[in-house]
Amino acid sequence: MAERTAILNVVGLTTRIIGKDTPHLAALAESGGHIRVKPVLPAVTCTAQSTYLTGLPPAGHGCVANGWFDRTLAEHHFWKQSNHVVQGRKLWEVLRDRFPGYTCAKLFWWYNMYSTADWSITPRPLYPADGRKVFDIYTHPMEMREEIKKDLEKALKESLKIQGSARRPSFVRMDRSVGALGGRAASSRSRFSLPSAPRLQSST
Repeated sequence: MAERTAILNVVGLTTRIIGKDTPHLAALAESGGHIRVKPVLPAVTCTAQSTYLTGLPPAGHGCVANGWFDRTLAEHHFWKQSNHVVQGRKLWEVLRDRFPGYTCAKLFWWYNMYSTADWSITPRPLYPADGRKVFDIYTHPMEMREEIKKDLEKALKESLKIQGSARRPSFVRMDRSVGALGGRAASSRSRFSLPSAPRLQSST
């Protein structure tokens, strides 16, 4: 079986938090799955993730913040989704050149729409005219959208129950997600997985 790699992006998770309440993360760390990464500044989601996936500083990939002010339109733009915003070659593109046939699943990272990853999933809420915000997702390929959406809606309800009753910390809920991801790995066709925990904490 081909070797598989997963990079977990868990905001706020430190080694002192990993322990009995996070058995899946603890097992992963003990097996050699933990390394320290030099942080990037500014330490915000879009900038940090873009550096992780390109190896470039903010000046190189262009994502210097979570948003920017467009002087031509005189508008602020925050939390855009297109991967075209990120300049530079992505990690999975480099791996494809070195290892023909290499595949990548990019799950819930920012700038996830229209990327060159083989599989992509990211929240994409719908905003009806009556002002509601309706849970939905973007997937590539689009054929898996309905199945994944049902899975996420079920997981979201369970997460809200846990959060509302026991008020368990978010990293504990993320540990359960890591366990679920490991269970699916055997049937996955992806050799390189990029799950991001922060986006799973939100209903949208």
